[in-house]
Amino acid sequence: YSFTVQCLDKSGKAISDYNTQGKSFSVPKMAVPQIKSITKASSGLKITWGKVSGASKYRVYYKVGSGAWTKLADTSSTNYTWKGASVGTTYSFTVQCLDKSGKAISDYNTQGKSFTLQAK
Repeated sequence: YSFTVQCLDKSGKAISDYNTQGKSFSVPKMAVPQIKSITKASSGLKITWGKVSGASKYRVYYKVGSGAWTKLADTSSTNYTWKGASVGTTYSFTVQCLDKSGKAISDYNTQGKSFTLQAK
C-alpha cells in the first residue's frame, strides 16, 4: 500500500499539493503452514500440519499430478481427514492460513506434500 496526505480547508477544498510518490507500506504475510504428516486413517487420509500463530482457520487443498489445486475444506483444526481419496492415486496436499472472515493471510507451499494411498 502507498499513503499520502493533502491539506483541505473547512469546506473540503484542497489547499496543498500532495506527495505523488506517497509512503509505501507492505503488510507481511504469515508463515506458510507446514504439513507434518499424511497418514491412512480408517475413514480416509489424515493430513496434519503445524499451528501458525495468528491464523484463525486453515484452508486445505489437494491436487493430482500437475493438475490445479482444489479446495478440500476450511477448518480451525490443525488436521483434516479426507474421505474422497482413491487407492493407487498419488495426491499432493498444501495448507494456507485464513483470518476469521475466511480471507487468505498466508501463501501456501506450491509444491505441496505428496502421498500415495495404497491398498491394505
